[in-house]
Order: sequence, then C-alpha cells, then structure tokens
Amino acid sequence: MKTIFFRYMTTFLIIMSITLALLSMMMAARVSHYAASQQEQALMNAADFSEKTLRYMYELTGAMPSDRDAGENETLLLTTKILNEYARTSSAAVLIVSPEGKLLIGTQGWDDFSVSGNFSLSTLYAYKNGCTYDSLGGAFSDIRLNYVKSMELGANTFFIVLTSPRSYAEGIMTHMYGSILIAVLWMLAASLAAVYLISDKLTAPLRSMQSAANALARGDFSVRVPVSGSSEIVELATAFNSMAEALQNNENKTAGFISDISHDLRTPLTSISGFIDGMLNGSISPEKYTYYLSVVAEETRRLTRLVHSLLEITRMQVADRKPQKSSFDVCEMARIILLSFENKINEKELHVSFDCEKEKMMVLANKDNIYQVIYNLCDNAVKFSHPKGTLSLTIKSAKDHALISLYNTGEGISEEDKPQIFERLFKSDRSRGLDKSGLGLGLYIVKTILDRHEETLTILSEPGKFCEFVFTLRFAPS
Repeated sequence: MKTIFFRYMTTFLIIMSITLALLSMMMAARVSHYAASQQEQALMNAADFSEKTLRYMYELTGAMPSDRDAGENETLLLTTKILNEYARTSSAAVLIVSPEGKLLIGTQGWDDFSVSGNFSLSTLYAYKNGCTYDSLGGAFSDIRLNYVKSMELGANTFFIVLTSPRSYAEGIMTHMYGSILIAVLWMLAASLAAVYLISDKLTAPLRSMQSAANALARGDFSVRVPVSGSSEIVELATAFNSMAEALQNNENKTAGFISDISHDLRTPLTSISGFIDGMLNGSISPEKYTYYLSVVAEETRRLTRLVHSLLEITRMQVADRKPQKSSFDVCEMARIILLSFENKINEKELHVSFDCEKEKMMVLANKDNIYQVIYNLCDNAVKFSHPKGTLSLTIKSAKDHALISLYNTGEGISEEDKPQIFERLFKSDRSRGLDKSGLGLGLYIVKTILDRHEETLTILSEPGKFCEFVFTLRFAPS
C-alpha cells in the first residue's frame, strides 16, 4: 500500500510541478513583455510631455538655453523643475540635446551615470522615435533603455533623450519573478496537501482490502470490506467480498465434508471393533461367529467403497483438467455394467429393459471414467427403485453425440433437492431412510467426471413416481 501511495504522490507531484513550471514560464514571459512595454510607453509619454513643455518655454523665451542659464531665468528654472518632477515620476532622466549633439539640459539623476556630453547625431537620427537597449552610440558608460524623439524648433532640430537604467527594469522583473515564485510555492504546497489527501482517500479502500486479505490468510473468512467509493473500487470490493463469501462457503463445506466422512468412517469401524471385541472377550457366543463375521465383512466392504470413492475424488481433483480420451463402444460397456447388477435386480424383482439404437455406438471419452459414471447411475437407480419397479437403460444418437438415459420408478428427487443432489456427501432425508450404506459421493463423482469431459447431465423427476438421468457423450471420429 505504501508503494501505491508513493506512486500516487510522485505521479501527481511530477504532473503538478511540470504544469506549474510551464505556467510560471508563460506568466514570466507575459509579465516581462508587459513590464517592458509599460516602461517603453512611460518613456514615450515623458518624451511627449517634455516636448510640449519645451515648446511652451521656447514660445515664451525664444531660445533653448543650457543648464547654466536656468538659474538666471525664472521661466527656464520653472521648466527645469517641471521636467525634473516628471522625470522622477517616470523613473527616467530627460536630456535635451542641441542640433550639434551637445547636452543642453539634464534632469535630476542624469549625473548618476557617465555622460560624455556629446552625442552622435547619426545615432540620434537612427534611433529617433524608437526604444533601444544600448549605450546610445557610446554616449553612456552602461547599457540603458533609451527613447529618442526629435523636435523642430525654428530652423533647428533638437533631440529629447529619455533614458532609464536597465537595473530599474530588471528590478521590476526581479520583483515580478519573486512574486511569481512565491505564488508557485504556495500553489505547490497546496497541491502537495491536496495530493496527499486525494492519495490517502484513493488508497484507503486498498488498505482496507489488504487488511481483509491478511485476515483471510489467517483463516478468518467472515471478514468483509465496505463497498463504497468510485465505480472501480466498488467493483473491486464487491468481487473481494464475493471471493471471501465463496471461501467461507467452501470452508464450511469442507468442514462439513470432513465431519461427515469422519462419521461414515467411524460408524463401520465402531461396529467392526465392537463385534471383534465381543468375540474375543466371549460376550458373543461361538455359534454366532458366522453371522457377526458376515456383518464385519459387509462393514469392511463399506469402508473399502468409501476409501475408493475418496481416492477417486482426490485423483480427479489433482488430475489434468482434460481427461485422456479413447474410442470405445458405449453400448457394450452399458450392457456389461447392467449385468453386474443382476443379483440386486433379482432381489428387488425389477423389470429391466436395455435399448441401444445401434449395435455399436463408438464414443470418445475416458473409458474408466465413463464406466464409473454409468455404474454409479445404475447403482443409484437400483437402490431407489421400488420393489417390482421398472429400470431402463437407453442409448440413442443425436447429431454428433450419444444420449445415455437411466430411468427408474421410485421416490424420485424433489425440486428442493435437485440443486444439491450432486454435492459431496449429500443425502436427502428420504434417501437416508432407504439407503443405509450409501456414501453420498456417487452422484458427485458422476457430475465431476462429466464436467471434466465438458458433457451435459440433466435430471427429469417426479417425486413419488420416477427419476431419469440423461447425459451426453461425443461420438468418436469415424
């Protein structure tokens, strides 16, 4: 279970990490583009404002003096203050350059970076009305974000240079990236908590099944798991409970089987032991030895039949699923088996009929197995036939298989007994009274053999009147 939980956690975390990484990269790219465009727009707006301010000053004074003249003229001084304030709010320096490339006016902050004082006119003309990241043709000692705007005053062309340190934009980006990183970490922590809860919830039914499986392994077949959750979990839990119930039923049947077998073994052994002890200690007189020895012999034969049946059941259970088949005449086999019951048939004065549609009917099956099937069905029919009743064995052909029928008049099988008639050691209340020596294994062996042969077996019965067993055997290839 820990492995499954770990796999869930690892898978979800990998997926979530990849998703968050991709989202972070997309957000960073968008934020970077947005920050750059906003800064560029700020420089452009500052350039427009500076142009309007300078044009207004030029209309008032008729000149564009340098910084050194600003303190001597109130208008120039006011203009410079206005440009300084706007430059401060836009995080950029405003530089006014003469038509000869000389620096005329520089707002506060321009002296924070090295300015040669001379600008390349070719560079200014080349970069005008556009933003660039460079030193503006060597005018600056570092790489900066610059915007150059030309301005026509009279017959001269002046230049307004807006410049902002690259570190400013990078600072904005660093702040943005930091915010994104914090958001991602919070999302990752929340995802981890969610994944833990989801994984725990998903694996909880499996842990319950593991606990139940361990209980089954210890022999507790009463354990069940709750049926809840997703459809797959419900199906798995239902299948597990069905398996547990089947194991419990099988365990109960096995316990009952052992109990019944023990009883069937113990009863004749008790009789044999009691009679022999009676003869040895003298409680049974010598003149009765013959009678009681015949009883001992019969009980011994009963034990032999029981052991033989148990061995046959064990052999069929451990044998290959597919029996070894051969071709043989089922009519000849049925005739021989029926003759072996001659004495029992005569004792009950039964009316017997045997009918085989053809003189020979070759089938493909395990000969020994089918011999036991027919023998057990004949034995069952003779036992439960009424005295002077009817017993018939009929073999007919139907397409690619033979139909073998054992019919007898008698008590028949009730509808409530039909589902259980082929179970191990099953005896109806009626059969227990009629057949004291029966083991309750004959029909179980019949059903098991025919199932291994993939043949059908049906029961036709009317309680108090008759019973008929019909099974199929495939014809041997001609």
